[in-house]
Amino acid sequence: MKAVVIRTFGDPDGLEVVDVPVPVPAPGQVRIATEAIGVGGVDAVIRRGTLAAYGFREGHLLGSEVAGRVTAVGEGVDASWLGRRVWAFTGLSGGYAEQAVASVEDVLALPDGLTGADAVTLGGSGVVAHFALDRARFTPGETVLVRGAAGSIGITAVQLAARDRAGAVAVTTSSAERGARLRDLGATHVLDRSGENGPDTPAGFDVVIDVVGGPQLPLFLDRLNSNGRGVGGASAGGPGPLPGPPPPPRPAAPCRGSPGSPPQA
Repeated sequence: MKAVVIRTFGDPDGLEVVDVPVPVPAPGQVRIATEAIGVGGVDAVIRRGTLAAYGFREGHLLGSEVAGRVTAVGEGVDASWLGRRVWAFTGLSGGYAEQAVASVEDVLALPDGLTGADAVTLGGSGVVAHFALDRARFTPGETVLVRGAAGSIGITAVQLAARDRAGAVAVTTSSAERGARLRDLGATHVLDRSGENGPDTPAGFDVVIDVVGGPQLPLFLDRLNSNGRGVGGASAGGPGPLPGPPPPPRPAAPCRGSPGSPPQA
């Protein structure tokens, strides 16, 4: 079968279509003939070689999510999965192929009428965006800033926050065209990449969803209101700076009337 691997780290031109054996599902896995294959930010980071220190090498078969029809099941998997259309998370490899394997625990049956392309568009990004807002304990009426909103996770976070009646949904993006599109999807304030140039933008936010990370991350966390919550949804700009050492504990004040405390008047 055909698959796409990394010939050389860098731009997409370094990808190559090759012939590889059809995978055999292990116990607990299913094999899927792919209709659509998700292309996510993690794929781009691996393709560039950014994660080479973590064991990713040239020759790696990319892809973390697919949609298609189950063609085989491994030992211990209910045979009723055979022939069903599904979305599946394949991990950090294996998706860029005509057939892919995934653990049955990471497979969802697709409803009638949902295309494979729509399934992978909503799949990973929708889960991450929903999880980020849920972990931020977002509630209606709160103000939200989505940093790096033009990507799939950011777009979904904007739509979810707007749907759930955020008081304001500010976004950072790199172009006016992307900003206009995000307004159509529910953004109320469009900022540049540094978080500036937005007239009437709230000074602070109750929730910051950050899809970028990188060295500027603390600048955006500084824009949280008192009791605000920041959640990282991805790290397209690299990991943020490491936190410094915690401050030394303050000495406990002596209890009133405890041994060793000064006499009280």
